[in-house]
Amino acid sequence: MTATGVRFDVEAERRKLGAMAAGEVRRRYQEIGGDEARSRNREHLIRRILWMPQAGAYRPAPRRLARDREAP
Repeated sequence: MTATGVRFDVEAERRKLGAMAAGEVRRRYQEIGGDEARSRNREHLIRRILWMPQAGAYRPAPRRLARDREAP
């Protein structure tokens, strides 16, 4: 479960990401993480995407904290 209380289905997301092209995975990374992907390695990005909601369940990401502080 994530910090927002919404379940994240890792296997379903893994299957969906596995069917995507590298550019689509990069866009998905940006949707979930809020930052542009610096890596172009598709498998690395997939692992990071799957990790993000799990990490958020324990603590907010530092970039997200900074972005939230700037929001009005």
